[in-house]
Amino acid sequence: MPPKNSHDMTQGNPMRLLLLFTLPMLLGNLFQQLYSSVDSIVLGRFVNVQAMAAIGATSSMLYFFLNIAIGLSNGLGIVISQYFGAKNEKMIQKSAANSFLITVCAALIMGSLGLLCSRPLLVALQTPDDILDMAHQYVSINFSGMICLLSYNVTASISRALGNSRTPLYFLIFSSILNIIGDLIFVLLFHMGIRGVAIATVGSQGISALLSILYLAKHYPVLRFSLRQLRPDWPLIGRVLRIGLPMGLQSAFFAAGMMVIQGVINSYGTDVVAGYSAGVRVEQLTWLTFTTLGHALSSYTGQNAGAKDLKRIQLGVKAGLKISLISCLSSTILVYLLGTPLLRLFITSDQPQILSIAKGFLYVNATFYLPLGLILIYNSTLRGMGDIGTPMLSAMIELIVKVGGSLLFSYFFGYFGIWFAEPLGWVLGTIPSMVHYYRGKWKKLVVQLDV
Repeated sequence: MPPKNSHDMTQGNPMRLLLLFTLPMLLGNLFQQLYSSVDSIVLGRFVNVQAMAAIGATSSMLYFFLNIAIGLSNGLGIVISQYFGAKNEKMIQKSAANSFLITVCAALIMGSLGLLCSRPLLVALQTPDDILDMAHQYVSINFSGMICLLSYNVTASISRALGNSRTPLYFLIFSSILNIIGDLIFVLLFHMGIRGVAIATVGSQGISALLSILYLAKHYPVLRFSLRQLRPDWPLIGRVLRIGLPMGLQSAFFAAGMMVIQGVINSYGTDVVAGYSAGVRVEQLTWLTFTTLGHALSSYTGQNAGAKDLKRIQLGVKAGLKISLISCLSSTILVYLLGTPLLRLFITSDQPQILSIAKGFLYVNATFYLPLGLILIYNSTLRGMGDIGTPMLSAMIELIVKVGGSLLFSYFFGYFGIWFAEPLGWVLGTIPSMVHYYRGKWKKLVVQLDV
């Protein structure tokens, strides 16, 4: 494993390491957001508002399957980061071989389920009739390319586990540019509408995944494996699933709650769906710093848990909290100063009602970014050391509050009340993770870690 491509986070200044590791991931996530944002901009500007709303109406469903994929890939990444910290190259190689098996099986299962269930789910979510067919077409193409999405997330997770956050960035930048070009060609030149942006997105993800796999195979000999080694290691798969499956299910439950919220939003009509969709696109950009920091802390904690260095884990959390405080406050200020101009990228000047809806959503959420930053810091740290139970409890509290709040607040205050449910979930969901971390029982888990 070439030193120039990997960061050993068991040594050096934690603040510096987290910043150096986070910045490439931040740029990568920024470009990744271009996938969906450019889709919405192109459709909203060059097709119609119904096409943009159709993508927004599918976001919670795609998020459901995406989070299962991310949970599995992050579980694999955490296991590999622990082996990396323990300098166990044999198990890193076994993990790489089994990651291929997990990826293929998961893609087949999730893609098939998505194709079978997408239209009934869209109907159940009260998707407006004027965008139902477009929404179904968009998700069907995405589910058909599930192997592309999963493969990229797994290779990126492996890279981060080995301390390499730059390589996924390079391929993602290339892929994002390719996606933008594809959107413009398929929509403006071939007039394929929502089908064109879906094909461009899946194709770009596939190219990014392929390039990442080829790079890892060339530059990391420890990740190479023969066909003879391509057989299940059930104890290893069990360990990955014990970490990754609860993370995936946790995110899936969360996404299921978001589908309920999406259904409530859909019931208010296409304008509210379009405003919410535009607001989410801008919000995803402002979240990037502290969500990326959470992923960095998982890799940092995983390596130091493998090395059984409790003090460095604590130093990492302190450094993460400082970075998170600055980034959350900066993001809140950014929304209040630039929220309207950013929303106008998605919404034309002749749609003032949609713009007003989007601004209300965006400003309410931005006021509560600090508890969101805290919940990401503590949950990511606990996951990195293999503690899944507490983050699961945190997520369940967050989910119950969001779903219950959206139903209750919408009853009394209309669609504007829905915007307060998510921030309240962040505030209450932070409590169990903070309490568990400062009680210190996680230290015994790290000491007993078998790597």
